[in-house]
Amino acid sequence: MSSEQKITPQEYSNEQLSSNGDPSALSIQRITPATGTKPTLLSRLRSIPVNIKRWGIANSARLYLDRIQEVVRERRLNIETKATVTSQELGYIPECNQYEPIHYGCLDIMFEHLKPNFEREVFIDIGSGKGRAVIVAGTYPFRKVIGVELSAELCNVARKNIQKTKKNLKCSEIEILQTDATQFDIPADATLIFIYNPFTGEVLSKTVERIREFLQRADRSKVRIVYAHLSGQPNMLGNWKWLRKITDLPMPKTQEFDERQCRLMWAVYEPDIAYGGW
Repeated sequence: MSSEQKITPQEYSNEQLSSNGDPSALSIQRITPATGTKPTLLSRLRSIPVNIKRWGIANSARLYLDRIQEVVRERRLNIETKATVTSQELGYIPECNQYEPIHYGCLDIMFEHLKPNFEREVFIDIGSGKGRAVIVAGTYPFRKVIGVELSAELCNVARKNIQKTKKNLKCSEIEILQTDATQFDIPADATLIFIYNPFTGEVLSKTVERIREFLQRADRSKVRIVYAHLSGQPNMLGNWKWLRKITDLPMPKTQEFDERQCRLMWAVYEPDIAYGGW
């Protein structure tokens, strides 16, 4: 299959997805505009009794308070990253997941746990979407922050969000790159790579190979990788001998009752310096 060939989700069969076992032949092409989907007020009101029945009054109250805090955080930053964009709207192959932002509380936990040496570190978000993680990283004084995203629409939204929240940013060098993650050359000075469940299967395998190529030329002692995936999906980073898991990361307590996030598994990895097969 040519890397220039565009295929709609309906046309993309499992046989085409295999592409003779060559991950480099996978083309992640956009077909339709990325409009985004926001729940209506009526749908939100209808969900209240369902959530109360499922979680109880106290836990439901925690959940709704948490969602209100998400909205407040968006407004304080003057950005819009909340609305989901389905993989059908993006027009990508089945191995690419829909756009759904990571919870702000998760980002707070990640940076609190990692305690980066900000002025010396370069943050890379692979599958950066509308730029939420990039912008939150930019509120810290990282040396550089880079978002990698294939969708032109999502890149445009991310760039507009960065402009709108410029006064809140402490990082002076923030960049959104519209590119295919499977073909992205990770800069040699990258130190913190963030991957929030953007894709699975061969697309993820090919991206992991790009990370390995990067580690062959980087200072491996300074690199950490945060990878998040759904609990029902295989942990692709856990299968590689050249990486070792440092620790699992916790979830915000309110997210224990949020179906969108409670299925999330995420952990911190680092290159295995003792690995002899680099």
